[in-house]
Formats: sequence, structure tokens, C-alpha cells
Amino acid sequence: MVQFVPSILRTYTLPQSNINFGANVVTQIAQSNPRRIAIGMYASDENVRIYPTSSGVALSNIKPYLASAGGYWYMASEVGPLCQVDWYCYSTTPGSITVIEVVEET
Repeated sequence: MVQFVPSILRTYTLPQSNINFGANVVTQIAQSNPRRIAIGMYASDENVRIYPTSSGVALSNIKPYLASAGGYWYMASEVGPLCQVDWYCYSTTPGSITVIEVVEET
């Protein structure tokens, strides 16, 4: 008979941030975190663009407001280090963005 005995107990936190931003201002919405295993973003306005440091606003056109199922999720198992870098947003109108992370603590 096959049995599964976990050898390591892992704990996770789910930090959430609601960030307000002004019009025509680049705003940091998440700092880099090598323990982050997932990050989700949902914006209040269709004008909001999000982007990672590696791309920059000129090269990215991610629109969380228009995503199905409430925004965009990036998982480290699928996108690698892109999930763990700094993230920024920009909009031509004031608004807010919600960022939810899954962080492995142990």
C-alpha cells in the first residue's frame, strides 16, 4: 500500500494590498520577493496598465481590468522569476489596483 507522509510542513501567507494611484504617475504595486509563488492583480479601471521591471510600460500592455475571472494571476511554476520581480502600474486616470500574493514562508 502506498502512503504519503509529508516530510516538511510548509506555511503560506496571502498578503493583499489595495493601492490608490494618481493619473499619469508610475506606481510600484509589488516589491520583488523570491519566496512569492503567485501574484494576482485586479484594477478598477480599464486604462490601467501593469508591467514588470524587466519589460517597462512601453513594452507591456497588460490590462487587469479586462481579464476574465477577476484579473491576472502569475504563478512562479509557470512564468518563473517573472512572478517574483517588482511590479508597477500606470494609468491616464486615477484609480486603484488590488494585489494578492501567495508567499511560501517555510
